[in-house]
Amino acid sequence: MTTQSPDARSPWTLRFLDPELEDDYRKKLLTRARRQIRLTMLASLPLWPAAALVAEIYIERTRWLWIVAAAMTGVLLAILLAERFARSLNTIHVLGLFGVTPRPASRPSPRSGS
Repeated sequence: MTTQSPDARSPWTLRFLDPELEDDYRKKLLTRARRQIRLTMLASLPLWPAAALVAEIYIERTRWLWIVAAAMTGVLLAILLAERFARSLNTIHVLGLFGVTPRPASRPSPRSGS
């Protein structure tokens, strides 16, 4: 007969088999996830208007960029507000999925000839 270690995990869900240990882990992870989502959303807030401002220099028609930047800034503010009311780790993860941040344009590869 084999004995399980106190921190044994399910191979399918990767959750701790001990419900008390799993609950403690999720509570600690919730506070960390809250801090991460706040920091990420606050850091992302100025990126959308900045991206629109930089694009205005290089692209002639930028009205749609400002509309997108305003909409995404509103989404990020809504996520920050909703985070205050989130009570579970799953809710925090879903909010994180909606927090889209602009990514820098990729440079063309040297082989593409661009």
